[in-house]
Amino acid sequence: MSYIISICANNSEISELQNYYSSFPSSMTNNLTFNFSEGKYYKVLFADKLVGFASVIDEDYSFVDLKRYIHPEHRNKGVGGALLDFIIQDAKKLGKTRITGSFLGNNEKVANFFKSKDFNVTTGKDFSMVLLSLK
Repeated sequence: MSYIISICANNSEISELQNYYSSFPSSMTNNLTFNFSEGKYYKVLFADKLVGFASVIDEDYSFVDLKRYIHPEHRNKGVGGALLDFIIQDAKKLGKTRITGSFLGNNEKVANFFKSKDFNVTTGKDFSMVLLSLK
């Protein structure tokens, strides 16, 4: 069985993501917040079950505010990388010139994940920034 990644096509799919995410305690989500009323959403299914998703704000030349959530049972299995690859390909297809995002703290594991996808990472005490140039 493999993971299926797709773009959310309508509000009911985004509502499904919101319901899924709100079912977890903040300790399981690292207090990551999503604004489900804006942005472009991608979802990851495994055996027809939602196991993760990501969002970006689609601006003229960029995807900004990249955020992603993968259920803990599906982490460290290549799902996050496949999801990020999908988003990168979508951005390229749409002629975007960059993707930006951030993560809390200076988590070395997360920083290395983004670096493995050719993102520039600027770490800070409270949060870190990521930038991928698509030129």
